Amino acid sequence: MKILAIDFGKAKIGLALSLGDLAQTYGTISFKKEKETLQNLAKICESEGIGKIIFGLPKPDIIGAKRFAFHLNKITNIPIIFINEVMTSEMAKLKLIEKGEKNLKNKIHSAAAALILQEYLDSN
Repeated sequence: MKILAIDFGKAKIGLALSLGDLAQTYGTISFKKEKETLQNLAKICESEGIGKIIFGLPKPDIIGAKRFAFHLNKITNIPIIFINEVMTSEMAKLKLIEKGEKNLKNKIHSAAAALILQEYLDSN
């Protein structure tokens, strides 16, 4: 079963997919209108055959994130597991810098989602 991880943000949402026991970045999507963003995520879930979603809860907006996840679950009917995440984006930024990556702004959220997913995969 493929798992999708979400690093939730009000401007960008980072995504990662499971490849067996490994997390791989999947890119980001812009959060403009909630309904459109939910539809985009639902399309990704359908095209990738997602069976579970790991949703990183950001400390500053837990209520908004849970509300968004509730709506995502409602339209996809895919189980969602919440993980409290703190400093994931900062850790992702440091790892990208260590690798010598350029254009960090476009990669941080997806890398953060991969860290969230890898933490989940390692603990299960």
